[in-house]
Formats: sequence, C-alpha cells, structure tokens
Amino acid sequence: MPSLAYARWIEFVGDPHDLLQRFQAAVSADDPGPHALSRAVIVGLAAAWETYVEHVAVEAGYWALDPPALDQLETTVRRFNNPTADHVANLIRQAIGRDPWPYVMVVGKTASETREVVNVHQRTRHQIAHGQARPRFREAMLVERIEFFRELVGNLDSFLEGELESRMGLAPW
Repeated sequence: MPSLAYARWIEFVGDPHDLLQRFQAAVSADDPGPHALSRAVIVGLAAAWETYVEHVAVEAGYWALDPPALDQLETTVRRFNNPTADHVANLIRQAIGRDPWPYVMVVGKTASETREVVNVHQRTRHQIAHGQARPRFREAMLVERIEFFRELVGNLDSFLEGELESRMGLAPW
C-alpha cells in the first residue's frame, strides 16, 4: 500500500500533467510561444518531487525515530529545498538511517543514472526559475520526465515501506 505522501504526490503531479496537456494543445493549435508551458511542466514537476520527498521523510520518520530525532527531522524538512540526489539521500538517511539510492532506480537506468536524471532536472528547474535559461522542451522529453518521476516516486515509496516493515514486522502504510 502506498504512503500518504504518495497519495499527495498523485495529486501534485496532476499539475505538471495538466500543463503538459496545455502545452500539447498549444503546439497542435500552432499558438505562438507555447514553450513557457513546457518550462512550467519542469518547474511544477520539481515542486511535486520536493513535496513528496518532504512528506515521505516525515512519514517514515514517524515510524523510525524517537520524538527528539523526529523533531530534528521536522526542523530539517522545514529548511529543505532543492531535492537533488544528495539532498534526498541526506534527508532519507536522517529519517531511516539508510541511503536509498543504491536500492532505488528507474527501469532502464542504473542507480547512478537515476541520480543523475534527478540532478539534471533540479539544475534545469533552477535555471528556469531564476531566469538563467529559457529552454524549449520537446513533448516526448516532458512525457518521459513525468513518467520517470512517477516511477521513481513509486519505487522510493516501496523501498521505504520495505525498510520500515523489515524493522517493525508490519507494514507502516
């Protein structure tokens, strides 16, 4: 069963998916300048990923940590931003004591390649959000990126559930 954070993820990833559909419609209608919508997909997807990571870390921490350590985790989450692979590893390590990246990957990619896609996505989002770049994205790339993060979130959620279940003897969510 998925975590509550996963349920929220499904809700939040709807925004980038909606933007993708709007981009597709704009391209089909030959509207001028549809590429702002493609950039919004990237930024929205990064926000959905960050929100999921924050929520799932706290949710896992409720099962894995004593109150003082959980308080520290919640403080860390309040300051958390830019969910690069290293930042996610540090946050999950604080929540459950284990780096997820050796175990969490996307089909067709190694763990290292999975981490690199996360990092490239975050760098691209940063450049867009801070006005450093105005890239144009192909529809296929946007679809692939949304699917990448859907799979990644599902795999991370399963990893955390398995880790917590192995410690407690019952499924946490």
